[in-house]
Amino acid sequence: MNFYTINTSYQFYVDEIRLATFSQSNCGTDTYEPNQTIYTAPTLYLNLNNPGLICPAGDEDWYSFTTTAEYPNIRIRLTSLPADYDLYLYNANGVAIDSSKNSYNYEEKIIRNTLYAGTYRIRVKGYLNATHASDTYLVKVETSTA
Repeated sequence: MNFYTINTSYQFYVDEIRLATFSQSNCGTDTYEPNQTIYTAPTLYLNLNNPGLICPAGDEDWYSFTTTAEYPNIRIRLTSLPADYDLYLYNANGVAIDSSKNSYNYEEKIIRNTLYAGTYRIRVKGYLNATHASDTYLVKVETSTA
């Protein structure tokens, strides 16, 4: 075994560098992009499955929806998960009010009753930067009466 001596100069040479790159071009089509921030969150269609794609690694998807006084109850479902994704719910001020963080690619679900009428945000994020280049997930916001 070789040991280095204190106060001795050494020269090192790099023989090879390999870089892995991930770009949006390696990803499938996501109709809601760009939606990486709370400020670029598109409005979801209520009571319908909306497809989304987490790609490249580190991507996260934001969406918005609006509740009314007549339909204050919500159920948010994140299904058809190709990887371990987590689901977060934020109020109009951007404060996290609920989350679902099941293991693996199990369905995520948030149920909230009697929300105040207003606009809310959803964030979908890969656990430990989980991603998939082509398989989409489905997010559905269902509303119901009080």
